[in-house]
Amino acid sequence: MRRFILSARKTSAVSLLLQGYFMATSSVSIPNPDSTNISTNIVNTTTEISSTQQKGLNKNNNSPPLVALLASVVSELQHRSKDATRQDTVSMPSLKLQPEELINAFSKYIRREDELTELCRSKVPSVRRHFLTIRAQRSHLSTLQRDILLHEISRIVEKREIPPTVAAQLFRSHWPDQMMDVAGSRHHSFLTRSFTAWVTQLLHEKKLTSGEARQILTFSPRVFNGQVALVGSLVECALADMNSNSDAEPLIQLMWAVNNAKTHAPHHFWQRAVEMLAKKNRSLRDQVGDAIHSSINTKKKNESVKGKIIKTTTTETTHMPVGHVFSGLTTRQLFRILRVLKREQWCGDVPTIYDFVDKALKNIVFEAEALSAADDKPHGKPLTRKEIMQRVQKASGLTPLELLSLMHIAGEIGLDIHVSLARVSDYLLAPMVVYLNREQLLLLTTCVRKTRCDSLQLVQAIVDTIVQRGITYPSSIILCKATLRTVMQKTSLLSQLTLAPFMDHIFGLCERYKYGMRASQILDWVELLYALSRRYAPTSSVGIRVRACVESFAAPLRAMLSVGAVPTSLISRVLEHSVILGMRHQPQYPLTEKLWEERNAVVNKKNRKSKQAVKEEEEEEDEVSLLDSHDGIETTTRIKEEEDNNHNISTFTTDDVNNSFGGEIARAALEVYEDLIYTYERQMVLRHSLSTEEMNRLRATFHRVGLYNLFVGAFLFKQLHLLPNRTAINISTQFNSETPPPQALSAWMEREISSIIDSRLQTMKKSLSSHTNSTENTINTVNTLKYSLLRVFGQRQCDAVKVRRFIQLVRDSPLLLSRQRRSVWEFISLLAQQYGGPEEQAMAQELLTKALY
Repeated sequence: MRRFILSARKTSAVSLLLQGYFMATSSVSIPNPDSTNISTNIVNTTTEISSTQQKGLNKNNNSPPLVALLASVVSELQHRSKDATRQDTVSMPSLKLQPEELINAFSKYIRREDELTELCRSKVPSVRRHFLTIRAQRSHLSTLQRDILLHEISRIVEKREIPPTVAAQLFRSHWPDQMMDVAGSRHHSFLTRSFTAWVTQLLHEKKLTSGEARQILTFSPRVFNGQVALVGSLVECALADMNSNSDAEPLIQLMWAVNNAKTHAPHHFWQRAVEMLAKKNRSLRDQVGDAIHSSINTKKKNESVKGKIIKTTTTETTHMPVGHVFSGLTTRQLFRILRVLKREQWCGDVPTIYDFVDKALKNIVFEAEALSAADDKPHGKPLTRKEIMQRVQKASGLTPLELLSLMHIAGEIGLDIHVSLARVSDYLLAPMVVYLNREQLLLLTTCVRKTRCDSLQLVQAIVDTIVQRGITYPSSIILCKATLRTVMQKTSLLSQLTLAPFMDHIFGLCERYKYGMRASQILDWVELLYALSRRYAPTSSVGIRVRACVESFAAPLRAMLSVGAVPTSLISRVLEHSVILGMRHQPQYPLTEKLWEERNAVVNKKNRKSKQAVKEEEEEEDEVSLLDSHDGIETTTRIKEEEDNNHNISTFTTDDVNNSFGGEIARAALEVYEDLIYTYERQMVLRHSLSTEEMNRLRATFHRVGLYNLFVGAFLFKQLHLLPNRTAINISTQFNSETPPPQALSAWMEREISSIIDSRLQTMKKSLSSHTNSTENTINTVNTLKYSLLRVFGQRQCDAVKVRRFIQLVRDSPLLLSRQRRSVWEFISLLAQQYGGPEEQAMAQELLTKALY
């Protein structure tokens, strides 16, 4: 989905970039609301953008191009360097630019290069190609020129020939990648250390004013990343001259600067800042109320003098401050305060934060109802993105994404939306639903549920949008679950909404992805469907379809239970809901009945094993007590070693690996299976990206387990999720007519597992080659080879049966890249030579010749 961006802004930005002028861009998700100039934000109108950009162009047209100006400075510096080498003492002429002007010019160059780099990384292909072409055509400073300028700038900062606020301009923007080469990163590191040392000295000598401290934090927050003590002293200095009578804008900017530094300021800083803003909000509210009251009295007095009624003109109404109806601060200022507190995860003053949210929403309600009353646009015609942007801007001073963020904050603190704000949802939120992407739509659905909004038009728009995008839409499962919880929150919504297509969508989604979900996700769906069935009669179509859906979930659960991939407690919870739904001992639900029997068999088997283990332990204790101390110690040691061997050996009970689920699966193999199904569900079904923490956890798992358990876990994943999906598609296409569910792991997972396996095998080869070169004893070499093979294999013992089973696991594995690796089959060939028979060796050698790479 395209974001809310004005087409006029795009056209204006492109034309101005051709003339060498760049504008600041917003962030990808929710724009940074720390902006005092509305014309530089994403919510700008076309007139504001054009006027602001024209001023910048007129200002720049009177000066030479920035790159040419900096290049001339480089020429002067090179000329001075040559003169200095000719004679010992020479009077250095001053540069064309003063030190402060040079810093400002180079900072401007950094800012423009950073903006161009961000535009070249746009997710829109046409925009990305356009700005890549512009960057290729523009002139840039060469590496030598940048190095000379940075050397001179480093000298200026080290000699402290400029104020610290000017030096902070160097770190206001990110340094682009092309500037962070070997020389650039060295200069950047030196400038950072020199600047922080300078600020520390000024704080120690108490020569830094509060205004300078605020400017330094605002311009260069990234410089103080991780420096808790320095940030604490700096914010104390910045707050020294501020009180409740000061302007709120510098304080809000200071809060955002501290948050951007990613270094948590002391608690008392946030407490003091929030208290001052609360007092400022109350004092300004009283002033605004007095001003409105006096203007009304003056107007009534003039009307009474003239003796006739005078209509209020639009010019008079525009003088009333927008966003000041219920608060002294504007709605945008309140949102910026709430947003920075949320990012900082600070909630030390709940009543004040609650009051900020309440006042901001009341301001939006007042403005939106006034706009709704004056709106003459026909309601049947859908709004465009531009019209939605303008409507939200006029009502709140926010962008649509910022409005969603404000609603989300209201839901997190438990603020219920009253009736008037529900009507505002019809005017502001409902029209934008069709333009939201999956993350924004999920955020809106969560906001509606947490704020208990009962807007029929908004909820119906969300439901219709989800149904229209289909069951193959990314995150469709999460969106359906969130929307269904929202609909069931109030009984009135079920009776007034049109939910028949949405119910078909839900049951089709469950039927399509029942083999592509984890057991915990299946339990969530069963609980959600049970809650839905309570709103309908058992004989209704919804009640019948709920029971049929729960019956279909029994098939994947039976397969998971047969190999121990799901705990019996989870199966018991599913069966409890089936009993309440009236599915017990019903002939039309045979899968649920078989799930009951298999669950009971597994529980009884575990109970018998536990009783047998207790009995054997008691017998062993009695036997050990009759032996002398020496024999007792040997017996205990032998028993412990046998228990360890039995615990770590993982085997199947049948020879045919494609049909064997009766044996016990090792815990490591189950761990691999759980990671694979989680990744499959996350990347292939929901089509979400994994976080860095999740990727590191998956890599650690595959590095830790042996190859045998790794391929056993992959085999379990294929048998439980991929093959049933393929069979279900061939049998019935009732809900899968569009495209079949994904039948393979993601490319990222395939590459990661293949790379990990290859690196482990390469490490084993290197260790074997080094040991072979260092010793000539054949017996030691063979023992080392066996030890290395078993270590990578992940088993303490191996035989021909296990080798044959491992060959079959690799040959039929869903890990396509791994089973095609020649290094894997070379390892299997070595394993067969040491532990397999002639049949296994021939099979391994034959498959080795077919390896692709």
